[in-house]
Amino acid sequence: MSVSHLISVYGPPVVFIVVFIEVFGLPFFPGELALVTAAVLAQRGDLSLPSVLGSATTGAILGQAAAYGLGRWRGRRILAWRPLQRVTGKPLVATEAFFTRHGGKAVFLGRFIPLLRSTIGWMAGVSELSWWRYLAWNISGAFLWSFSIGLAAYYFGKAAVDTADAWGTIGIGAVVAAAVLIFVVIRLWRRRVERAAVPEREMRSAP
Repeated sequence: MSVSHLISVYGPPVVFIVVFIEVFGLPFFPGELALVTAAVLAQRGDLSLPSVLGSATTGAILGQAAAYGLGRWRGRRILAWRPLQRVTGKPLVATEAFFTRHGGKAVFLGRFIPLLRSTIGWMAGVSELSWWRYLAWNISGAFLWSFSIGLAAYYFGKAAVDTADAWGTIGIGAVVAAAVLIFVVIRLWRRRVERAAVPEREMRSAP
């Protein structure tokens, strides 16, 4: 049974669950595709757009916060397990140094990168990034991620679903950037036409 079918039957709660599980640490759950699919259904009138965006945002915040909390509480003990310690020893030291310098920005930007989106909460928790910094960047990143992806899908419809399925957030970003560029070009072209038309009107109205 596909995620799109579950969303069409059960609505926004499916978006919340899938997004929560993905950012908690299971990257094979298609949280991004679930959000895009739900937004397209909202465009068709089958779902409410505010409920879709709210479910995605809440799932993104709480899922990553749960990963952060568990990582901070028991992450070091898990990584200290001898079979894992050989693999994670040096990367953990590098991760701690990285989060000391770029912790907040990493949490924010990691939201938009597949795979990293599923590990950034654990990394921040194990590195003991301060909770208030983590919370601020987690919430702001979740809002920007859900609203940019959701609104892009809402306004671009099936093209956004196909793009998200094939290219993920990067593809959606490219679609949004292209749309903004087209909008700007059209606005500039209209202004240029209007400016050129002003002297012509003045000449016609002159005695």
